[in-house]
Amino acid sequence: MGNKMATLTVVAAIWCACYGVAAATDSNGSYVVIGFGNKSCGAYLDARKLDDDAGFAGWLSGFLSARNYDEDRTYDLLGRTDLWGAMAWLENYCRRNPTDPFVHGVNELVKFLYPKRLMKEP
Repeated sequence: MGNKMATLTVVAAIWCACYGVAAATDSNGSYVVIGFGNKSCGAYLDARKLDDDAGFAGWLSGFLSARNYDEDRTYDLLGRTDLWGAMAWLENYCRRNPTDPFVHGVNELVKFLYPKRLMKEP
């Protein structure tokens, strides 16, 4: 798991360096989602089955890092869980909603995690 985490960290760093923040909100509250967030939950489930989910994990870690930065009184949305726990939660969400965009599941994950977030550095 150490090598997979190192690979995911590198993928996330490259992704963020190349593409920056993935969303901007317009006056109607709409925003553009770039990258793996646009893929379906079904595509996420397929990637999980093939152990080829590094792109989704990198996108998720970048999204959560940006939300950590942007959310008031938030140090870490993941709280006491980790990226793998978040991905397992998303797998369950996506089984119930396979046609939803991955970003919809991630937004639901954030709603679930928010009350359990770390509000300051431990």
